[in-house]
Amino acid sequence: MKHNWRCVYCKPREAKVAKFYLEKGGFEIFYPLIKEKKKVAGKIKEVHKELFPNYLFVRFSIEDYRTVKYTKGVSRVVLGDNGEPAVVDDEIIEAIKGRMQDGFVVLEEKGFKKGEKVLIKDGPFKGFEAVFLKEIKPRDRVLILLKTITGELKLEIDYDKLK
Repeated sequence: MKHNWRCVYCKPREAKVAKFYLEKGGFEIFYPLIKEKKKVAGKIKEVHKELFPNYLFVRFSIEDYRTVKYTKGVSRVVLGDNGEPAVVDDEIIEAIKGRMQDGFVVLEEKGFKKGEKVLIKDGPFKGFEAVFLKEIKPRDRVLILLKTITGELKLEIDYDKLK
């Protein structure tokens, strides 16, 4: 009876409920969270969000499939091509855990800071130097300030076109 990490999809806003009941049932749970700054009522607050919204990682054997599937808060167990609960490699779980600090996953920062000079490496402005202004979430785009002969121009550009 081998216990593997498997992925469970929870009902919307019920991941904590599922986590509670699965832990109560003796299952090992991995519920990775991240910290994010968010503007709430005009103030910047730190909020805790799920790294994978509505998903939990649960270590269980195939014999426990029905118990997990019918736990309060669980919508379904993610199945593999063979129709059985898909196994998540231990290395994936360990890699995520390896990025944790103080109980939260730390995501890699892109690296550009406001005011930093950047070089456009692709597109119609290739080779031009610009000033990094800010990231535009969640589209993986950024806002830069390009100085031209006629003045300054704000551009929205894909992050991967900068260096």
